Amino acid sequence: MTDTPVLFSTEGAIARITLNRPERRNAGNLALAEALDGAIKRFEADDTLQVAVLHGAGPVFCAGLDLAAFAQGHVADVLFRDGGFAA
Repeated sequence: MTDTPVLFSTEGAIARITLNRPERRNAGNLALAEALDGAIKRFEADDTLQVAVLHGAGPVFCAGLDLAAFAQGHVADVLFRDGGFAA
């Protein structure tokens, strides 16, 4: 399993935010949601950045919610907390 669920890099005024859970088809869990929230806040806080490109590592952009996280009862944490996918 990948240690860093979201990667952040820049080139000039462009930020590249990569969902980095290819072994889970970049499906959203709490760690990915928190890391994505952090990456977006980092982008928004940097006045030198103008565009953010969001993409997924591997052949799939994002398969949606990680059903294993859902089965463990983490769906509310991933979706509805401040900074979550549906917040």
